[in-house]
Amino acid sequence: MRAGAARALSALFCVAVSCGCGRREGPAGPAVPATEDRARVSVERVICRDSASQSSSVVRTLSRGTEVRVLDHRDGWARVAADGGREAWVPEDALETAGARQAREERTKATAKLPPQPGAVLERAPVLLAADWGAARWGDLGVGDEVPVVLADHDFYGVRLPGGVLGFVPARSVRLVPEAREVEPTPAVAAVAPATTPGLASPAGPAEIPGPALVPAGEGEEYPAGPLEALPAGARPPVLTRRVDPRYPETARREGIAGEVVLRVVVEASGQVGDVEVLTAAPAGLTEAAAEAVRRWEYEPALVDGRPVAVYKTIRVRFSLPPG
Repeated sequence: MRAGAARALSALFCVAVSCGCGRREGPAGPAVPATEDRARVSVERVICRDSASQSSSVVRTLSRGTEVRVLDHRDGWARVAADGGREAWVPEDALETAGARQAREERTKATAKLPPQPGAVLERAPVLLAADWGAARWGDLGVGDEVPVVLADHDFYGVRLPGGVLGFVPARSVRLVPEAREVEPTPAVAAVAPATTPGLASPAGPAEIPGPALVPAGEGEEYPAGPLEALPAGARPPVLTRRVDPRYPETARREGIAGEVVLRVVVEASGQVGDVEVLTAAPAGLTEAAAEAVRRWEYEPALVDGRPVAVYKTIRVRFSLPPG
């Protein structure tokens, strides 16, 4: 793909934030050269094809956990090579990169002690491995499936999957189920006849009461000094107030290189962007351009019980060039 002067002036890029964006799509047109990277199959089984199309011939199948080398990307597909096997194409959302896996494992550990609340799936829903519509896919849940919900993250509920894996399901697809708890009887008071006091609950028998908050909060609960991995139910997430668009590096534009950068940032209690961690890099200066722009973004900070707090947020920046 050559980048002429006219096309250079009309170069396009798209910035997608982890809450509210659509599923990831690869850059249009020819395969984009990229630095070879390692990834693992995130779904139970993925069909490998001989070209980037659902209608192309099947080459082989790979099971969850299989490590592959990622060679190229095209239209939501990735060209991969598994050890001892021929090259083939698989859907990009069936792969979890090493950086994304490390971030997920760290978050799984950080949230391991959060109390679960029962949830019931209302509609067929995808299970993703991050609170991001473009994240790797683990599988799907069907209507009526029960899931233990451990946290709320913007448009998603974090749920515990088999093996302790932390997955994310669209919050609109899950109904939280209040837990039935047994209320202990109130001890009788000597010399006082039993009586029903207006406004007080009966002292015996099981009662339906609201389940616990997704993340313990309030009533003297203190949050850690560092950024929160998840926001409690009812908290307000950070709101973007100033976005700086990244520049398209001249070298990448001239060579016709597109790509996607995934960043994990800290939105400080001040609303400024703090630490920036690269989860998925892109070649030809795209990573640096994305990070430089995102560092200048500004937010209204997240609020928990009316207090501003620092939180982690995942941002993906996609650079693409118009076809032609």
